[in-house]
Amino acid sequence: MSTRDIKGPLQKSITVSSNDPVSPRIVLTLKGEVIREVDVIPRAINFGRLGKGQTVSKDLTITLHKPDKIRISAVTVNNHLFSVESKKDGVEGTSRYAVKFLGNDALGRISATLHIELEGIEPPIIRVPLTVSIEKDLHYTKSLYFIQSNGSYPSREVYFTTLSGEPVNILKVEDTGGLLKTSVLNRKGSASVLKAEVADSKTTTTEQTYHRLIITTDHKEESKVEIPYSLVIPQRR
Repeated sequence: MSTRDIKGPLQKSITVSSNDPVSPRIVLTLKGEVIREVDVIPRAINFGRLGKGQTVSKDLTITLHKPDKIRISAVTVNNHLFSVESKKDGVEGTSRYAVKFLGNDALGRISATLHIELEGIEPPIIRVPLTVSIEKDLHYTKSLYFIQSNGSYPSREVYFTTLSGEPVNILKVEDTGGLLKTSVLNRKGSASVLKAEVADSKTTTTEQTYHRLIITTDHKEESKVEIPYSLVIPQRR
């Protein structure tokens, strides 16, 4: 049994089953109390989804319930993309730290471990996992399918948003297949919206063919994006 997230009175039951004809089933009740000498909140830190170069800071609190016997000797991180600094504003027995992700330009998931080294307790190290995901700032639908239904193709809307929250404007739209009619709708919140619809509902020659929408924006990192699209006619059974 793990007591990692348990504090205070504890009661558990264990059922023992056997081939004893008199007492084939016995229930054992275990009672006790979990006394936590050290509390770390949170026990894991996820910095979330960030854009390239973005930084973010999270608070970490360490509480020593026996500060006269237990001492924090060091708090470190095993990855240079993270830092940890004491905030020096905790009450007696409580220490607060600012754990910061310093930013990175490489896309993908980054993991690290924060080590809390203690004296006067076993085990002497508490580990706190750190994770963050670096993504492109500009977000939009990566492909479009127009599926024919009742003789027509429903229109599709593509939302352009950013992790940074900065609005992006659609400047130009090109269609390599010449099959769609596109228009830029009114902004919804911080999102730019592109509406695309099949110009001729009788179009039936591109079931397996992909074309592309080439969209020019004023985004500083992705000024031009391509979205493949295809017209799909369900097979009749």
